[in-house]
Amino acid sequence: MRAEDILDILGNESRRKILQLLSRRPCYVSEISYCLRMAPKAVIEHLSKLERMGLVESVTDVNRRKYYYISRNLRLEIDLSPHLFRVDSPPSGSTLDKSSLAGEFMRLFEMPVNSPDNLRGIVETLETLKKAQRTLSGLQMALMEKINESFNALVEFVGRMMDDNLERLILISVAKAPSDPEGISEELGLSINEVRAVLENLEKKGLVRKIERENKIIYSVL
Repeated sequence: MRAEDILDILGNESRRKILQLLSRRPCYVSEISYCLRMAPKAVIEHLSKLERMGLVESVTDVNRRKYYYISRNLRLEIDLSPHLFRVDSPPSGSTLDKSSLAGEFMRLFEMPVNSPDNLRGIVETLETLKKAQRTLSGLQMALMEKINESFNALVEFVGRMMDDNLERLILISVAKAPSDPEGISEELGLSINEVRAVLENLEKKGLVRKIERENKIIYSVL
């Protein structure tokens, strides 16, 4: 998959919104249509393009309805400077040799500040810095993979401890990022009254708490 093709796909605002919604939970077409106020036909067309690119996948449930989910970790890098324009999607960082990172970057920061006084020296310095940049990209990808593993562990843990789908969905949302009821309502496409009622119940169970932040009441995991 070319990074330029990914940029083309992500250039559409509706497809970005669909991916944002799917990053919170798998959804049926009808759910995406309702949450994003988008016609089902348009949702299906966008999902087809995302599926062809390998960014989303679908599963058919027992009622022969498809629900969609994001299928892969993807990190897109864009470098834009007076001397460089580069768009890249780094490979998986799970095979990165992390044992050498500390020494490699220490040597990088110990390099002389002044430029070498010959062409070969300048080129060698540039190559060293580019190699360090590739290593850093691999490290960021490895961290992204670990973050995704942690999110999966969070979803599985909450799924085991709660039976109510709505409570589970809102607790996961709060655990990922503390938010106010209005933000959760907008994020999940739920009515504000539903969200407030569930948050109050979760608070009674000792799972979330209210905190004041910037004159707003925010809910976070207790």
